[in-house]
Amino acid sequence: MSAVDVSQAGDLEPLPEVQERLRLQSFLQGLPASVLAEKLMQMADSDFEIERELQCWRRASEVTCKPAELEAIADGMLRPGRHYIKLGEGRGYVRRGEAVLPLLRQTCVRDAQAAVQLGGHALRRAWELSQEADDSYGEFGELCQAIGAEWLRCLQAAGPQPATFGRTYLHLVLDDPYESFDTAAAEAAMGEAACQEMRRALQQRWRAAKDALLLEIEQWEEKQARRKGRYAGPAPRPDSALSQLERLHREQLEAAGDIDGILAVLHEDLCRPDAHACVIGFLERHGRHAQALLQAEEGCRAFPDDARLQQALLRCLEHAGRTDEALALRRRLFEARPSLTSFQALLEAASTAGHDVRALREEMLAWLQIEEASGGRFEGDVTLRAELLCADQRWREAARLVQPAGTRCSAPTLRTIALNLDTEERDTAAALLMRVLDASMQRAASPYRMELQLVAEIAQRMYAPQRAVWLAHLRKVYAGKRNFLNGLPMR
Repeated sequence: MSAVDVSQAGDLEPLPEVQERLRLQSFLQGLPASVLAEKLMQMADSDFEIERELQCWRRASEVTCKPAELEAIADGMLRPGRHYIKLGEGRGYVRRGEAVLPLLRQTCVRDAQAAVQLGGHALRRAWELSQEADDSYGEFGELCQAIGAEWLRCLQAAGPQPATFGRTYLHLVLDDPYESFDTAAAEAAMGEAACQEMRRALQQRWRAAKDALLLEIEQWEEKQARRKGRYAGPAPRPDSALSQLERLHREQLEAAGDIDGILAVLHEDLCRPDAHACVIGFLERHGRHAQALLQAEEGCRAFPDDARLQQALLRCLEHAGRTDEALALRRRLFEARPSLTSFQALLEAASTAGHDVRALREEMLAWLQIEEASGGRFEGDVTLRAELLCADQRWREAARLVQPAGTRCSAPTLRTIALNLDTEERDTAAALLMRVLDASMQRAASPYRMELQLVAEIAQRMYAPQRAVWLAHLRKVYAGKRNFLNGLPMR
């Protein structure tokens, strides 16, 4: 900012409401303490919320380090209202709750361990308060994170905790709806004994929840067998609580470097394709590519139609250098779900395997031609074959392919072919673009921007006499589409 800008900024008058607030602040600062005290008492007499906030302020200034007394003060600061807190009504509750932050700091100076206990209690009260409010503005979440950050500082000041703290900490982590504190920093601060106890408690809770799910699955399978193939309802799946426990359990195992322990957890439930994919991805990330390949093969045997597992098997085969097998799989995938992307991947696999790419390309084009004539999924539709020719810039071949009467091809592909034909093919290009225009006009609406652009592209490929006749034809055919006619070139 230049000196002139600063000078101009300095000359700006504060907003009226800011001026009023500054005048009020100056006025209050000039009053004797006794006058201020009397006025505050009058306000407290007429407003219960003000009295409660002042009482919390008083008790915090007199506080000792007795846990029950500290928690009672925090309860007063974080107490929900009598009714659900609607959007826009939360600022007062949050401002009152923020008073717990200096209380935590004061307590930490006197007794860090008492502050740790108080911080955990305050977090729970803040979470409860947030559940009674519409937090679309995120104010209550920010309050919880501020309390969590202060609690973490208290924990770091207190130092290593007894082993029993590990279970208390686990309950906090599991109940936390806001990720209110840095768990890695908290676990580093609470010490190894507490961490070990936390991991044991976590493993126990996960095991119990997992066993309960496995029992439900077993009972569902028995029910399905009794019903002899009739639908027995959806199979049981992990709920959010089990998913959270398993995620935390795996994170702890990974932090400890227990890769085999994580694999044991992942292998417990391979009844879904995504579970196989999770194991494969984990093995790949940790460099266990031989195991990943075996897992991918097992997953594809169990779920032969799953695209994600097929892609995982391709990765594993290609990493292992088994290029012929990868090529064979690429071909099966292309034939099952033909597309330009899968065709290009097939050719790339052929090149990697040292096969004749040109011969394979022509073979696949011939295969597509048979599919188009066989009355199957491509009956009469040459779009994909035309796209493959376009990808090789074989524009004339693509144009010959799409021209015969009764041949179907997508409008974008027809336009791509037309726009890439040489000047000597202008009549063919114009004919293809007319097909695109005819199809587009069937569903077009004002202001006809795309359709008029097509008209311009077609007109560029016509000689003047031919263009005049054609434009006259358009005016006759689309006489009812006034905005379209107004946009047509005069000649």
